[in-house]
Amino acid sequence: MSKQESISDFYEMAKEIAKVEKKLDIEHWDVITISRTGDKEGDYVGLYKYDLPRRIAEKYDWVIRWRTARFQCQYPRYNVRCYHSPYRKVMGNNIGMQEDLNKFIAAKALVSKQKNRLEKYIAKQKESIFYDEATDELTIQAKAKLERNIQNVAQAEARLIEKVKQFKAQHQ
Repeated sequence: MSKQESISDFYEMAKEIAKVEKKLDIEHWDVITISRTGDKEGDYVGLYKYDLPRRIAEKYDWVIRWRTARFQCQYPRYNVRCYHSPYRKVMGNNIGMQEDLNKFIAAKALVSKQKNRLEKYIAKQKESIFYDEATDELTIQAKAKLERNIQNVAQAEARLIEKVKQFKAQHQ
């Protein structure tokens, strides 16, 4: 049996991602490559490459489309394609922290889901006159697990902050 996630979980996760990226000064960048097929099967020829912040790439998208169309007119026999490859940068350098960031985001999302489930469970059980939050085994276990996961989030955040500090210290 698979559990379906609500759309609010995705919005909550997106907000957490935005907060973390803002706190760690992480910028979104795009590598935009325009290439065409070559004379041989499976051969591609790179024609132009941009490495831009995403906000600039979105603002001047017309330039990229114009250049792609120009290359298509210049090479009418070939298939001209434009590829967007997004990545994250800290201080203009890619420091390879995507894995750490993904772990932190997943841990934050897990904590949010557990909090919501625990609140729903407690609200549902309070309708019963026999429910005692202090002695209910499921509630105690869920709270203990939630506390462990909150500690995991704090550790993941500390690792991210430390990694960014080390990077900034090395490149100043």
